[in-house]
Amino acid sequence: MSQYSFNKVIGLMKDISPFESGIPKNYHRQLRKVRNLGMNVQEIDYYPNGCMLYYKQDEGLSACKFCGHTRQLSKNSNQRGHKDISCAEMHNLPSIPRLQRLYATKRTVVHM
Repeated sequence: MSQYSFNKVIGLMKDISPFESGIPKNYHRQLRKVRNLGMNVQEIDYYPNGCMLYYKQDEGLSACKFCGHTRQLSKNSNQRGHKDISCAEMHNLPSIPRLQRLYATKRTVVHM
C-alpha cells in the first residue's frame, strides 16, 4: 500500500470514528508510533512491476536482474536532485521481534 493510499484510509477511518480514537493523522506519525514501540521497520526496495526485491543477496544490485530496469529514479525525475531515490520501497516489520513483543507481558501470554 502506498503512503498516499495509507493516508486516505486513515482519513476515512477518522471520518467514520464517532470520537477521538487515537488514530494517527498520517503515515509518518504511524511509523513514528511503531518505532517508539521498539520495533525496527525494514525498508526494502523493490521493482514496481513485481520482478524482484532488492533484499539480502540482491541488496547491492543497481538494476533488476530479470528485466534490466534501474533501481533508482532517473536524475530528471528526481525532485531532490542530490540523492538517489528508489523506484519503489516497501516496509516490513520482522516477525520475530513482533512475537517477542506479544510474549513480553503475562497478560498477553495467557491469550496466546
